[in-house]
This record gives sequence, structure tokens and C-alpha cells, in this order.
Amino acid sequence: IETLVFGPKAFHSAESYVLSLFQLYPNVYFHKTTRAAEKLFTALLTHLIQLVRDDAGDKTGLPSNHPMRRFAADPTSLSNTLALDDTVFWGALPMLAEATDPRISACAEVLRARLLPKCIDIRRRVEERISIKRGMSTEDRAKREAEILLACKEIYRKIEELPEAKEAGKPRILLDETRRSPYKKQDSEGPLNQILIRQGESNILDMANISSVVAGAQSFEVCRVYAFPGDTQAQDAVENIIRTKVEGMGNG
Repeated sequence: IETLVFGPKAFHSAESYVLSLFQLYPNVYFHKTTRAAEKLFTALLTHLIQLVRDDAGDKTGLPSNHPMRRFAADPTSLSNTLALDDTVFWGALPMLAEATDPRISACAEVLRARLLPKCIDIRRRVEERISIKRGMSTEDRAKREAEILLACKEIYRKIEELPEAKEAGKPRILLDETRRSPYKKQDSEGPLNQILIRQGESNILDMANISSVVAGAQSFEVCRVYAFPGDTQAQDAVENIIRTKVEGMGNG
């Protein structure tokens, strides 16, 4: 299989690239404000596409020839996809805010006014309860991580069942659960997704087999809920679920 292979002199540059990704995930890509806007945009776009497919496109507030409606009607068309960019979306917000569909109008108005929902970080709350102890072994850390993941999933599932998470109008609760590794070893994705380094004349190794730093880089886990300011009912419902679970756990 043809793929890109770096020479030995590029090793440190490649290693720095992976480590910079490790820093970008928590600070940029998965920042709570960025993710809140993305989740809200996803809720708007998903509902818009569904309306168009249900022959209810007029409820979106957009004219029939608008690029977003054309894309929703046929997302497989390359020309429809290429017609979308930031200016198309931001320019559509005033029309979307006037939509007769309550979910579309609510999402658009919140995005236009930059009144983004506030983050309730489930994982951070669980991590604070199961604290790291000095001198913990690798096995102890793995057990701690497994306990954190299990608790987060239990909380997440209960929040998904809340009435506030299922209402058809303005989203009251947005859930966010994801996992991203800064680097995946060769056996998981294939050579086109790897950084390969040539060692000597014919020896080609995966980056993770050379760099202990890259091999040991942990995945970045996100388990959050976003609730809108002023919606104390939704916030209290979420907080009650988290508090009940966390207080029932042993303090590590």
C-alpha cells in the first residue's frame, strides 16, 4: 500500500505535531464554549434537514432556493455541498430566527445572540470524587479510569431520559459525549492514518513504536451537559442526577 513515510530526521517534528494535537483538543477543539456552539448548530441543522425531507421546508424560514435547503434536499450533490460556507450560515440566521418551527427559530436566535448554554462537566465532577493518590500504580490508574467512565455513562444515560432532553421545541439540554485519541496505532486504522518513520535503509516503524511519549499519550474524554441560563428546572434536574451518583460513590 502506498503511503507517506518520513525520514529519521523528521522524527522530532512528527512527535511535536502529535503532542500539539494533544494540547489542542482540551484547549481548542473540545473547549466547552466551542462544543456548546457545535452542539447547538448540530441540533439546528439536523432538524432543518428533517423538515426539508418531510416536505416542510417552508417552516425553516428559508426560501426554497437557499443553499441550506438545497443541501438538505440532496446532500449527496457535490455542488450543493460546495455552496455551503460560514457566510451562508451566518447570513441565514436572521431568516432562521423568523422560522415558524419553534426549534429552528429558538436555536437560530440563541446562536445569533451568542447566548450559548452553560456547561455542566460530568466527567470533572466524577474525577474530583475519585481522586488521584500519590504513588498510584499503572494498574490503579487504569482501574480509576474505568470507574470514572462507568459512572459517567450511568449519569449520561439517566440525563438522556429526562423530559427536558426530549422536548420538541427549544433544546433545554444538550448532551456531549466523545472520545478522541491524539494518535492511533497502526493496528487500529491502517497505514494511511499513521505517521511512519524510516529507520535505516529498510526498517519502517510506526511513530508510537519509536516515541514513548506518543505511545503513552492518553485519550481526551468528554462527558458534559449544556443547559441554558435561566432554565433552573433543567439545571436542577441535571444537578440532582449528578449529585445522587457522585455522593453515592466512594471517595478515592
